[in-house]
Amino acid sequence: MGYQEAKTYVEKAAKSGIVPGLIRVRRLLNALGRPERLCRVVHVAGTNGKGSTCAYLESILMRAGYDVGRYSSPEIRDYLDRFSLNGKPMTESDFISCIDIVKTAADREIAAGMEEPTAFEIETALAFLYFSKKKCDIAIVEAGMGGAMDATNVIEHPLMAVITSISLDHMAYLGDCVAKIAGEKAGIIKGGHPVVVGVQPEEALVVLRKAYEMQERKHRGEAESAGRTGKSYFAPVKEEDIIIQKRTLMGQHFSYKGEAFMTKLLGTCQASNAANAVLAAEMLREMGFGVKKEHIRDGIAKADWPYRFTVIPTRPVLVLDGAHNPDGARQLSESVKEYFANRRVVFIIGVFKDKDYEGILNETVSLCDSLYTVPLPDRSRGLCPKELCAAVKERTGKKGICENYYEAARMAGEDAGKDGVVVSFGSLSYLPAMENAWRDCYGQGED
Repeated sequence: MGYQEAKTYVEKAAKSGIVPGLIRVRRLLNALGRPERLCRVVHVAGTNGKGSTCAYLESILMRAGYDVGRYSSPEIRDYLDRFSLNGKPMTESDFISCIDIVKTAADREIAAGMEEPTAFEIETALAFLYFSKKKCDIAIVEAGMGGAMDATNVIEHPLMAVITSISLDHMAYLGDCVAKIAGEKAGIIKGGHPVVVGVQPEEALVVLRKAYEMQERKHRGEAESAGRTGKSYFAPVKEEDIIIQKRTLMGQHFSYKGEAFMTKLLGTCQASNAANAVLAAEMLREMGFGVKKEHIRDGIAKADWPYRFTVIPTRPVLVLDGAHNPDGARQLSESVKEYFANRRVVFIIGVFKDKDYEGILNETVSLCDSLYTVPLPDRSRGLCPKELCAAVKERTGKKGICENYYEAARMAGEDAGKDGVVVSFGSLSYLPAMENAWRDCYGQGED
């Protein structure tokens, strides 16, 4: 099996019409010998900030000398970015080898009556198989969409659960209010294991704390009867413990619980995301891992995670951001106001049709001088630019429809002028192509 054949096998797996649940992925992992039980896992769920939090924690643990696996989605630039070891994507040869094993097991189980697994279930099984084969010290595993019924929730005994900021997204699947969505995310909490919780709306924090307490009560009796003891914590990041000291386009300096940090990741949400990772690293140290203060400080400083308020210093400036829900759009707007006050701002937007694009526009349109809509690479899932533009028209008359990314780069760039700012946001799926088109038009930018 070649690389493209292996990738096509995953792409053709069921993506819809399947009842959510863990039965298929558990059966598939059973057939593979339960590789997830060979991994020490930090399990991460949340609405926004998962990717950045994972990137910070990965960077910290690598500097502490650990071999770190990471499973996340969607990919940033290349499909194999989803599966990485020590910051490097899985090789094509490892992907082919692992898919061959997973496919053989899946075919055998399907023949025995198992419903066909979804693409994400196959990828999740592949990730655990890969990490176990590579004998990584710690695997950072990011939930795909929810928590309780997410395929990654086959993890029975994580090192800890980390739950980042919760807001409205995927409401058709997870619930129509923050409390219901928090209940789904809380499904990754396991009794007897620490839980790190990022800055949350109060209604989400209440749900998460209650879920933790319930799981602890359930676990305590079992642990005591078996003679097991162990520390478990519910550790929330408190917003008042994060103090911003300086923000520039080179990075931002902040303190968390009195300790000074610097991150090169921009955006007003990044200090909070970094604090999630700092607190998780401190918990791991209390559990006996060799994570020192200098590892945490250096890890935060050197972490990289593209397309989260990524600034390309051309003229005009380009900002690339994967804000694809109203809360992400709100954070993007705050960052634009923070970094680019009193400059002409032009937006480029492309989103999936199942996203709350009305809510996204409500958070952003008043900030821009004009806006251009673009199609997504997957046109079957993307919201038609004309339809998106019609929604924009109700809020502003300054708009344009672009059929490709080069046209968007040229039109938006000319509109912004050399001293202006173009902000390209929405689905992560189009941002690499948008960046390439922009660089072709305006060069690489200043260092």
